[in-house]
Amino acid sequence: MKLDELRVRIDEIDQSIIELLEKRLEIAVKIGEYKKGNNLPIEDSDREYEKLKKISDISSPEFSLYNQMVFMNIISVSKKIKSKIVLDHEGLDDNTEDKE
Repeated sequence: MKLDELRVRIDEIDQSIIELLEKRLEIAVKIGEYKKGNNLPIEDSDREYEKLKKISDISSPEFSLYNQMVFMNIISVSKKIKSKIVLDHEGLDDNTEDKE
């Protein structure tokens, strides 16, 4: 297969990843709203541990570590979104860096 063809396949996969990621983030917004309404903490380290373990378990061995790294970033972004909701920050489309 030619390089250009491989890149087209990557672009198609990236489009699917973005669509699924946005669906996941929409659910993170709902979780943030639920946590705010029920006075629950943003962080759930047990859930994060379970999620990363499951990612490791379902990943192929050669990509397990990399998949965990990707999901650690996804979890971090999800927590940022939930934090903005729980702490009444405005502008989920904010592109500023965390000050943490």
